[in-house]
Amino acid sequence: MTTARRGFEELRKYIYIWPGVGVNYGLRGRGLFIEKSSILAGEKILEIPREAWWPLSAEAFQRSAPSFLVKRLDEFDQRALARGRLTACALCTLGLIYGDKDSLKSAYLDTLPDTCETWNPSLWNTEELNELESSSAKRKATSFRHLCEETVSYLGLQGLSSSNYTRFACLVRSRALSFERNGHFFFTLMPALDLVNHEPKDPTARLELLYQEDSSPTSLSSVKLIANRDLYRGDEITFSYGPISNAKLLSIYGFALDENEDDAVYLYPEDLSEFYKQEQKSTFTRLVASVEARRQLRNDPSDNKALDIITKHSGLPEQALANLRAHFLNTEDRVNIQSRGGDSGVPSTQLPVTARNERLALQALRDICEYKLEYQTASIEDDLYFLNMRRSQDDIRHHIVRTRLGEKLIWKHTINLTEEALSLLGGLSLR
Repeated sequence: MTTARRGFEELRKYIYIWPGVGVNYGLRGRGLFIEKSSILAGEKILEIPREAWWPLSAEAFQRSAPSFLVKRLDEFDQRALARGRLTACALCTLGLIYGDKDSLKSAYLDTLPDTCETWNPSLWNTEELNELESSSAKRKATSFRHLCEETVSYLGLQGLSSSNYTRFACLVRSRALSFERNGHFFFTLMPALDLVNHEPKDPTARLELLYQEDSSPTSLSSVKLIANRDLYRGDEITFSYGPISNAKLLSIYGFALDENEDDAVYLYPEDLSEFYKQEQKSTFTRLVASVEARRQLRNDPSDNKALDIITKHSGLPEQALANLRAHFLNTEDRVNIQSRGGDSGVPSTQLPVTARNERLALQALRDICEYKLEYQTASIEDDLYFLNMRRSQDDIRHHIVRTRLGEKLIWKHTINLTEEALSLLGGLSLR
């Protein structure tokens, strides 16, 4: 903590930090707090000018890196269908490892955590990962680790081990400010700002991005953190990172929230195909067209390959149902679709087809969700008991259980919805 404080105080030479703000520990772990006096709503807490964050950005290292390195990263990014995100994270990571070290960078490095092995699932061993059961956090963590390992192998840089690169990449990803605007993906480390913790419901501060001439990410001139309300001594400074599920929070930042309104689960094509293979209920074995597509699904750390993202407030998953309806189509169903004006040769299953078909699709969806729950080691009741009895919320296992419990409750919610739909369907005919 002493090193972090020293680095933070050194950063005052390069960025504006309100005089009463300091680094300390609270319920969320290390963060920024009001340590002296008070600050009024609308006042500036931080302002990071371009010259302070630009040397730590992906774009800065891209300009100084060897052209062959950038070219290979772009090739690998396209292969992984990462849309520039892999390249940006890799450039920022390599810049942190190999870039020139000046006084600003030295001060910034002092504010970084000493280790991230304990809280980042991408660095856990198999036994630790199995605590996540079938949570999508496990998929996200292993996908990112595989990407890091493949990145190092593809680049072929001497002296760079995959374990060391993965460690730095996890650190960078957990601290970077990133967004997409006008087709450009912006990715940079942001001194001091990356010490501010996430609060989605009632953040005490907000971000303001200032641009030079236009609103493209490359013209970003400075980043401000503004107080949302009057803050007093002891108050923590927080802002919202955006709507993020617990699985994503845990896999990137190493924590999960109680009562996360943005919690979600993901239904992937292979969830449907693997279920039918294992249960041997159908000759339907896969929805993924090729081995290469399966590889991309496995290695893509984003949620772009999900059929549906389901929240605690969602209705029935539309794309999964559409795929299941298509699987159960018979000749009568196809005739029914054509008679109501469906596309010639390509039956549309976005809407219910017939009562028989809809019943089969709903039953299959219910079975898949039930399989998701049955596959878990601990029950919903077990996880609730653990969280109620465990006093220390800083324990990483608390965040693990919180993550997997939230997903189980969403699967249970979806099962209930399918049961309700089946009950309403009853003897109705959709023809």
